[in-house]
Amino acid sequence: MSKLLHIRTAEQCLEEASLQPAPKMLFDELWFENELCIFFADTNVGKSILAVQIADAIARGIPMEGFRLEGPPRPVLYLDFELSDKQFEKRYSEEYQNHYPFSQNLMRAGFSPGLSQLKIRSSALFSEVEEHLIKTGCRVVIVDNLSYLSEDALENAQEANALMKDLKVLKERLGLSILLLAHTPKRLRHKPLGKGDLAGSSGLSRFADALFALGASTTEKNRRYLKQLKVRSAEFQYGASNVIELEIKKDTNFLGLHFLGYGEERHQLKVEDYSELEGAILKMRETKTEYTQAEIARELGCDAMRVSRTLKKYGKNK
Repeated sequence: MSKLLHIRTAEQCLEEASLQPAPKMLFDELWFENELCIFFADTNVGKSILAVQIADAIARGIPMEGFRLEGPPRPVLYLDFELSDKQFEKRYSEEYQNHYPFSQNLMRAGFSPGLSQLKIRSSALFSEVEEHLIKTGCRVVIVDNLSYLSEDALENAQEANALMKDLKVLKERLGLSILLLAHTPKRLRHKPLGKGDLAGSSGLSRFADALFALGASTTEKNRRYLKQLKVRSAEFQYGASNVIELEIKKDTNFLGLHFLGYGEERHQLKVEDYSELEGAILKMRETKTEYTQAEIARELGCDAMRVSRTLKKYGKNK
């Protein structure tokens, strides 16, 4: 009879762990080997663009500028349920000519033509993905995006927990490193990014080993920033006071996000449309009556003085 639990002393755990190699960075301290990581952003912010860059870097064994990558080139399976082949070609070519030379280590997969959306819990899809991974020796998987695996997981806590548990079982059984892309629900564009901005149940973030998000700057059209929200394999590095600043641009035949440096999230969230901010402040005063003015300012990513003036202006400062 097989046992469910593997019980050892704490000292034995440490001794056995010391015989295993330390997990290597796949995308700086944001995603490590053998982690189930979630990367989320609003629609049209550029998460698929960055995900392909990450996949390309791992497949080549060459880090993106500004980011660390450890280890040799690795096979990568990119499950792309977002872009058609022609849309993919447009991003990685010069007007459908002069294609970007991707590494042979990078495999891209999507649903077969004519099929409706399948769920990751479907035995057929599980078997097909596992068969490919075993056959090729690929141990790095990027899924774009989570909603195509299970729409129910975005609304139902039980489904979210089941999906994440199934993925963790697959990860442990094959020794995988998994990056799941996900959306944010509609949100105020000048509000700082947080775990609560991940669309769906809190079970998604709870079961993830790591969590990071891509935000759009309100100051410049093509400016973006990365913010770390959960980490287990390293120290917390890229919070609100030290986000990674990026810019979307296309170099010849490759659309990508280019490293600019580091900065504070609040500098990316300056609001020029004050009427929109005032509306957000008033709405929060009505819905979050227990919040102080300082808490409202922190939640909306604006100056506390702006909150005070707005509430006074509309007679809501009592």
